Amino acid sequence: MDITEAVTGRRSVRAFTDEPVDLTAIERVLEQAQRAASGGNVQPWHVAVLTGDALQALRTKVGERLAGWLAGWTQGQTKQQSATASKMLSAIQTLVQSVLT
Repeated sequence: MDITEAVTGRRSVRAFTDEPVDLTAIERVLEQAQRAASGGNVQPWHVAVLTGDALQALRTKVGERLAGWLAGWTQGQTKQQSATASKMLSAIQTLVQSVLT
């Protein structure tokens, strides 16, 4: 495959399934990613692959921190600001849920 094929053949996938990704496939992708160029040759990547209890613990922690941050953020707001914040909170919760599940 040449660069033109790679660029024109790429696609975005936004319809995901609940089927877990094989860890061997993840390892292969990460091995290839190590060879990717980076600006200034700094290789700033850090990767963690979580499954099972560790993944669930992360989901819980992120949810707790987000809820705490949002509760503090909405204090002292007017009724209109609070309604707007409530809509934003709902959208953020939906986003986080979709990313973390």
